Amino acid sequence: MRGLRGLIAQGASGNKSAYSPRTEVLSVLDISSGTASVISDRSCWALIYLFGAGGSGSGGNQGGGGGGGAALFKRVRLSPKQSLSPSVGAPGAANSSGTGGLPGGDTTLTLPSGILLTAGGGKAGMGGTVPPPAPGGIATNGDINRMGGAGGGNGGNGSPAGLGGGAGGLGYSLAGSGGGGGGAGFSDVGPSLGGGNGSPGAVNLPGGNYGAGSGAWNSGTAGAGGIGRAVIWLVRLL
Repeated sequence: MRGLRGLIAQGASGNKSAYSPRTEVLSVLDISSGTASVISDRSCWALIYLFGAGGSGSGGNQGGGGGGGAALFKRVRLSPKQSLSPSVGAPGAANSSGTGGLPGGDTTLTLPSGILLTAGGGKAGMGGTVPPPAPGGIATNGDINRMGGAGGGNGGNGSPAGLGGGAGGLGYSLAGSGGGGGGAGFSDVGPSLGGGNGSPGAVNLPGGNYGAGSGAWNSGTAGAGGIGRAVIWLVRLL
């Protein structure tokens, strides 16, 4: 219950006294792939957390790490029988193409009002000896929007952390392989909602869960990006 109190406080723009801490959890949806639905059986609040998937780093040549996915929070009032159906983006696949990685998919949810929530996936790590950093994903239409960390480029640089989330992966300068960007998250709300850590360059490791980018590898296959996620609590305030 303590973690849920923090979630509700976070949804009230950081004002921890805005809501009563007494709540009833009606339903929880937590998915890391595909699409699923949750339906309210009474009037309630939906606490929504979305995480975009991580991009993969460049494989088979010198290159940059993949960008980390974005994260968002949205608090929505639901009427009885209204449903929410998030769709989780797929991570950028492992690759040894020699031309760059693959982007992570967006995690999205259309609200009953028609507003589209998007936690963008991290961009693909680029090939080349001195590639530009792969941008982290961007979140839109949340009450709180957090950007993913960029993948490391420029000949083996490390990468930044995702906002409120995981650490960036270390670069490997001898091989010119950049690290993966950290996935954005809400580690300030609770550890289970933090973004994943980006994987280092020059190793075949996937980005951490959730949403982290993978590092580039100049002599083999770069790992896949970290998976995305959608978490929804339906709660009634007592």
